Amino acid sequence: MNWRVGQKVLVTCVGVFMLSCLSDHTATVVDTPPIDWNEAVEMTFVNRDTTSQVDLSLVIFYALEAPDSVDLAVRTTSPDGYVAEDTVRCYLPRRKSQHDYYEREVLFHRGTMLRCSGNYNITFAPTTTTRGVWAVGLNTKLHNKE
Repeated sequence: MNWRVGQKVLVTCVGVFMLSCLSDHTATVVDTPPIDWNEAVEMTFVNRDTTSQVDLSLVIFYALEAPDSVDLAVRTTSPDGYVAEDTVRCYLPRRKSQHDYYEREVLFHRGTMLRCSGNYNITFAPTTTTRGVWAVGLNTKLHNKE
């Protein structure tokens, strides 16, 4: 094989590999007690990108018996120990679904930069006992500046 052809193949393979490592979003979800959810559930989100702005959204999976809205206390602890607390009201509409559950995504931070790489521990807790919420989680997407 010619040196130039080998070099082009190598550069192409490295480029494809690097592009496959990039993702424009990541979702992490944790189950909740579907009958009476009244205690915090915890999940860990691993951050490797400390230079990009991201949009953070709550992801909620819920059943027909879930309330019309739920207030969630969200507590995030960064790898360096910084703690951020938010309360997010999530409206849970009932639209036609092919499944036994509904899914809702609620944006709660836009254009955030996660400056530490490592494990972010996140807890979700309803402010009142909630029925019909099956799972909650976090979705991170690269921020679109448009």
